[in-house]
Amino acid sequence: MLATGRADDGIDELRTAVGIADERGSPFGRWQSRVALGTALYSTGDDDGAAAARGDASHLIRTIAASLSPDHQTTFLTAPAVEEALKPGG
Repeated sequence: MLATGRADDGIDELRTAVGIADERGSPFGRWQSRVALGTALYSTGDDDGAAAARGDASHLIRTIAASLSPDHQTTFLTAPAVEEALKPGG
C-alpha cells in the first residue's frame, strides 16, 4: 500500500498487525511488526513515530535475547534481520 501511494492505509494495516501480534503473544511477530511499522512511518516522514516503533522492537528483541541460552542468544542477535533492527536509526 505504501508503494501505491496509500501510505495511511498501509500504516493502519501495520498498526493492526502490531495489535494482532500483541494479542497472540508472539515475541517474534511483535518485534517484526514494529520494525515494519517503524520503517513505514519513517518513509512518510514521521520520525518520532518511527523511533518509538523501532525502540519498542529493540526492547522486545533484547527481552527475547535475555531469555535464551548464551549460544542461542548469540545466534539470535547475529541474525541479519535482528542486526538490522538493532542498528541506530534502523
